[in-house]
Amino acid sequence: MSSKSSIFSKKSIHFAATLLISSLLLTFNTGCVVLAAGAAGAAGIAYLKGSLEGNLDASLKKSLSATNEAGKKLELNRISESSDAISGEVLFRDSKDRKVVVTLTKITRKITSVEIRVGSFGDENMSRMLLAEIENAL
Repeated sequence: MSSKSSIFSKKSIHFAATLLISSLLLTFNTGCVVLAAGAAGAAGIAYLKGSLEGNLDASLKKSLSATNEAGKKLELNRISESSDAISGEVLFRDSKDRKVVVTLTKITRKITSVEIRVGSFGDENMSRMLLAEIENAL
């Protein structure tokens, strides 16, 4: 009876080791996929955790101007704007009285990072419409 007990233990250990190795491989492979996706998304637009993020092919100053123009076109009420040589932020309110925040950050002289957040939890459609209008205004 003790031989069956030791065989069962070896099977359990083998199963646990296989499960652990499989889990580690899956974790490492998933990490690579996430890194590859992150690298691919750096040049494009990504909607993540309620915010739309991307890059504009324009200076910070032109991007701020285009953001204000886009807000007017979408009939958003501009509440405030602040900027310096490195970044800027424009705060709007929409017709539902949701806060619409556009944050711009200078990457290079001709590339500006943009982040758009609508409301507390985000609104992807509204964010994409605003981004499209900003890009049209550039």
